[in-house]
Amino acid sequence: WVAADGAGPEGVAVVESGTIDLVLSGQNFEHLWPDQMLAFLIESNRVLCDGGWLIVDSPNRDLTAELQWSMPEHTVELTPDEAETVFSLAGFSVEAMKGVWLCRQAGELLPLGPPGPRDGGDSVLRRIALARNRPEDSFIWWAEARKVRSPEVAGLKRAISDVFETAWSERVGRIAPRDGTPVVLPDGRPGAHIEAGRTGCVMLGPSMPLTAGTYDFGVEIAWSQVTELGSPIARLEVIAGDEQFNSTELVPTSMAGTSILVCRASIPDLRFGVNIRLMASGIADLTSPLALRLTPDPWR
Repeated sequence: WVAADGAGPEGVAVVESGTIDLVLSGQNFEHLWPDQMLAFLIESNRVLCDGGWLIVDSPNRDLTAELQWSMPEHTVELTPDEAETVFSLAGFSVEAMKGVWLCRQAGELLPLGPPGPRDGGDSVLRRIALARNRPEDSFIWWAEARKVRSPEVAGLKRAISDVFETAWSERVGRIAPRDGTPVVLPDGRPGAHIEAGRTGCVMLGPSMPLTAGTYDFGVEIAWSQVTELGSPIARLEVIAGDEQFNSTELVPTSMAGTSILVCRASIPDLRFGVNIRLMASGIADLTSPLALRLTPDPWR
């Protein structure tokens, strides 16, 4: 057993180049930041012999996004096509791309969890079997790739950056209503609404990792029916588990309006499951899109 960080700057230095037959990354790739993805793929290429295998499985962002499924430790998930692109640039030939657990059938989203017993009934076995040749419709993709050349480092770095550029705003936007009622805003965006007289958590999310730094967390709030001017109608909190990093309140000066409420919070070190929590005081109607404006981007 060798304790080492295959995605770190030192790699697995004790392992000589071209001496390994197989590298397996099981449900790990989606936990990495861009520099770690780059380092992991380059190091995997280095330690593998010519023709050696790289096996990776990971959730499919096409499905995690549609399901609004969020894992506290995940940065961004890749689609099967994106995975094939980065593996190719890393010097691998993708010999097989398979699916695990069908979650879309004829364009319709299937529930992530199987209904009824999970003992291998016909419906469960059918979704497992049908997933194999349909990675684009499956919750997890499974890639089998052979080392065929050295990595194209510059192109690989750009491709990984492009994935984060494409996926990051969606990842940050995995916000869900809590005590708020789901609504569709006039511009078509999903939102959450809570009426005057009700208190509670309007929305919560995106349950994600953040590296150490100071960030601005912003949410859009529309209010009306204010019953008491001069008092806070909403509070935005930045939390991870039971820990609160900061909070800020919205005190309106008009009976109705729209504003971006921003909470600046410092994250002292890498934290998982970071959320914003929008709380209603009960003295106004509140409506917010299920979205978060987060700056700066921690992955750049």
